[in-house]
Amino acid sequence: MHNFIKPENWYNLPLYEKVKIYGSTLTEEYSKYVDKIEVKKYIDSINSFYKTDIKYPKIIKILKDTNDFYINYINENHIIKSSHGSGWNIDMEYIKHVLIIQFYLNYWNKEYKIDGLNEPQYKYIKPRFFIEEKIQDKYSNKINGFAIVYMIRCLNGKPFLIHVKNYEKYSSLYDIDWNILDYNELNISKPKNIDKMLYYASILSKPFEFVRVDFYIDYNDNIYFSELSFTPSGGKQVFSDKLEIEYGKLWN
Repeated sequence: MHNFIKPENWYNLPLYEKVKIYGSTLTEEYSKYVDKIEVKKYIDSINSFYKTDIKYPKIIKILKDTNDFYINYINENHIIKSSHGSGWNIDMEYIKHVLIIQFYLNYWNKEYKIDGLNEPQYKYIKPRFFIEEKIQDKYSNKINGFAIVYMIRCLNGKPFLIHVKNYEKYSSLYDIDWNILDYNELNISKPKNIDKMLYYASILSKPFEFVRVDFYIDYNDNIYFSELSFTPSGGKQVFSDKLEIEYGKLWN
């Protein structure tokens, strides 16, 4: 979507350093892709253009403000999320008290800070909270707010790395042929619809030089889009030194 000046030592930099440099150049245009509400319009446009059926959890309600939450909104099959933050989720199966929910929403909004240097795309997002349906996770067979997430890193529309993580932060790392690359804390079998997921990742990532595309899989093997991230972990190191260097070299 945009060109940026790469330093002379670009080729030798590890992946996370390249993510940090790339992230610092992102513009307001990218904010609509990282806003968890607005990005669903992008999914709709992709489905229309490619005639695909990329699903996403249904938004039940967008809250007007942090106090716009009432007892009749509580539903254990729904979860509260933020459009503008990471991990700011409230699973109403476990938290059902209105005042506690309002407290969290107000607290998170006050804590909302932007790294304007490494992640400028977030500073243009309008802070909002919304209620979203849960999916029935493939591996737990439960309708919960902690579905396993498949995080696919892509370069110029080509997936190259699949990072799988659960809500306890246990994870496994695979290449696109589902060969284990590093830690294998989850030991998840290869999803039967992995080729479709990789195809979805490729068309969603095509307009961007680098992006991570996240998905869920429900109990009926439906693929659900979760989010896009142009600066995973804020540009901090995620993988081993060896893998960061190896995959960094793919980014010319």
